[in-house]
Amino acid sequence: WLALAQRAASQRPPVPVLWVGGVADAYLRHQTVMSGVDFLLPAPAGEVGEAARWFREEVTFVVERLLTRQPGEGPAEGEAFRDLFMALHADASAAETHASLLRFASSFYARGMLFGVQDDALESLGGYGFAMGSGVRISRGVSAFEEAIIGRRPVDLDALAAEEMAVILPALGAALLERAAVYPVLAAGDCVALFLGDGRLVPEGGTGGLAGLLARGGAELLGV
Repeated sequence: WLALAQRAASQRPPVPVLWVGGVADAYLRHQTVMSGVDFLLPAPAGEVGEAARWFREEVTFVVERLLTRQPGEGPAEGEAFRDLFMALHADASAAETHASLLRFASSFYARGMLFGVQDDALESLGGYGFAMGSGVRISRGVSAFEEAIIGRRPVDLDALAAEEMAVILPALGAALLERAAVYPVLAAGDCVALFLGDGRLVPEGGTGGLAGLLARGGAELLGV
C-alpha cells in the first residue's frame, strides 16, 4: 500500500490519496506521510451507528475537497467520486443518503432543497437553509423546473417570470432567489428528482461535481 501511495504521488499531476487506518501506529503514520498521502483518517469503530455515519460524511467531504484542488477535474474523477459516494451509502437509509447529499450540496449552494418528481407536483425530500415548513409541495408547470425535467440538464432560475416566483417563494419561505439553479436527478435517463440550489458559493461553472453526482446517481439516491 505504501508503494502504491508513492506511485500515486509521483504521477503528474499527482493522484490524491486518502489513507484510512493505522493513524495510531507512529511508524506507519510517518511512512504514509512520507509516501505522499494527502490525508489520513482513523478507521470507523463499526459499520453502524453515529460513528459510521460520521465516517461516511468525513470521507465524502475529504475526497470532494481533494478532487476540487485538482486542475481540470475530468469525467474519470467525477465518476470515481460518484462511485465512492454510492459505495459509502450502500447500506444507509434513504433519509441518511438524502441528508449526506444535501450536506455535499451545501459546499456549492447556501440553501438547497431536494424534490421528488411526481406527475402533478414536486414533493420535498429534505433541504437546508430555507425557512420552509414540512411537506413542501410545488405544483408542476414552473418553466425552469419543467425544462430541467424534460431536457435533463441544469437550468438557471434567474430569468423566472414574476408569477412563477410567486409560486416558488412562499412554499420555500424565501423572499427571493439569487444565483439559483435547478438540477435534475436522473435514473436510467429519466428525471426522478430535482435539486434546487440558491446562493451559489462557487464560481460560475464550478458546480460540475454536484451536477455529475445528481445526473448519475438517481437510482441509488432515491432507490428507484
